[in-house]
Parts: sequence; structure tokens; C-alpha cells
Amino acid sequence: MSIPPAGQQDYSGSDDSSSEGNYSPSRRHDFVRRTLSSLPDFRADVGFKYVRMGYRIVCRNMFAVAVLVGVASIGMKLLSMAETGELSNLWFTAVRTHIQLSMLHTICYSMALSFGLAAYIFARKTPVYMVDFTVLEPPKSWKMNLKRLEEIALFRWKKRGLKRGKIEELMHFMMEKIHK
Repeated sequence: MSIPPAGQQDYSGSDDSSSEGNYSPSRRHDFVRRTLSSLPDFRADVGFKYVRMGYRIVCRNMFAVAVLVGVASIGMKLLSMAETGELSNLWFTAVRTHIQLSMLHTICYSMALSFGLAAYIFARKTPVYMVDFTVLEPPKSWKMNLKRLEEIALFRWKKRGLKRGKIEELMHFMMEKIHK
């Protein structure tokens, strides 16, 4: 069933929907409502945080993509100029007017700038984000007082054969860090 183009009779106030060429706005709205209700709710599948993260990635890399597109378009333009012979005509004109060295320097600097910019953009480090944060609540049997901790540390350091001055220095450092 095809819907005829909108005309004057489509927006009249008559409710005579039995005729084939007359579609009332309420029937159209019902059709749209039925169509929309049959579509899945895509918002339920994708969390808003993932959408935000996607936009951030796009915005962060937009400059890199713009530079890449710019270099590609310049390359395509030079390629088309080389195919039509304009590039060789430009070089011959530069040779006749004795500015070929200046033109060569300009081309080399432009290439070095574009490659350097591309290397800088694509070689930068990506930030590292904390994925999850959890704290371990140890069982009561693991509880230890400072006196027992000092005894264990002294036993281990003496077992290693450390000198008395080094042991005192390590013990002072350990207690300093514990009391912070």
C-alpha cells in the first residue's frame, strides 16, 4: 500500500478515513508510533559513559586525523599535477628563472614538517586510567602489633647478615613510614 503525496484534503478536519486517497494525520501518527515502538531501544544497550568516552577519543584524535587528511590531499594534488605535467612545467620554470634551489628547499621543509608533525601526533603516549579500585579488608587473624613487626624485621635483617647501623637505619625508616 503506497501513501499518496500530501494534498489539501490530507489536512482537512474530516475523519472519513474509509476512502483510499485520504490519510488523516492521526493515522500517520499511529503508523509512526507503531513503527517506533517496534524498534529496539538502543539507549538501553549502550551506557552513556561509553558514548562520552567515544566522543572524547574522537575529539582527542581530530587534529591527527585533520593533519593526515591534509597531507593526503596535498599528496593527491601533487600526484594529479605530476600526471598532467604541471609539476614538470613548474620545475622547468623554476630552472629557467634560477629559483630551483629555493623551490627544492620549500619542498624538503614541507615534507620534513609534515612527517615530523605526524610522528609527534602518532607517537605520543596514551594516558593510563585506573580501571578499578578495591581495598582488601584482611581477616582478624592477620592483625599484628608493632612490637611483633619489629621482631620479624630484626630477625630477617640479621639473617641476611646486615650490620647493626644499617639495621637501625632500616628500622627507623620503616617506623617512619608506618606512622605517617
